[in-house]
Amino acid sequence: MALAIKYFDIHEFVKRSTELGASEALTEYQIIQFEQALEIAVKSVKDEVGAQNIVSKIDLENTRLELQKAIENTRLELQKDIESLRLEFQRDLASTKLELQKDIENLRLEFQRDLTSTKLELQKDIESLRLEFQRDLASTKLELQKDIEITKLELQKDIAQIEARLIKWSLGIGVSSTLILCGAMFTMLKLMLH
Repeated sequence: MALAIKYFDIHEFVKRSTELGASEALTEYQIIQFEQALEIAVKSVKDEVGAQNIVSKIDLENTRLELQKAIENTRLELQKDIESLRLEFQRDLASTKLELQKDIENLRLEFQRDLTSTKLELQKDIESLRLEFQRDLASTKLELQKDIEITKLELQKDIAQIEARLIKWSLGIGVSSTLILCGAMFTMLKLMLH
């Protein structure tokens, strides 16, 4: 009766351990431990067989069962380690998530405070500029009103001077016309009298 040969798939073990959250370094360490346990078991069997020089089917079966038990115990220990690491990883992940959420909320609040502060500063600056513009506008308006008033007075003065000249000129023309007319009448009278 031949025994079915079973083997341990290292690649599948590493893949499954990584999927469950174990690091590759931890998985490699566990494989080394597993190999050492098997080597110890095999060496023990060889030593026992060597000491007895006769191996019976019962002894072989007992050794096979012991090895299977050692393998199963190692597998269970590795599964416990992987599960422990998975749980630790989940706790760390949850803790990190909470910390990041707190940091995000703090940043959001800080941003809102900065935004509100900047908004208030800008509103103050706008109001200050508006008031300054109104003062400048009022000052410019007063200056323009003064300039208009001065120009108006100068124009009134110029108009008065022009009116005075026109009156003088009109009077000059009127007096000249009257004199010319009187001279012409005098000449006519003189001619009529002679």
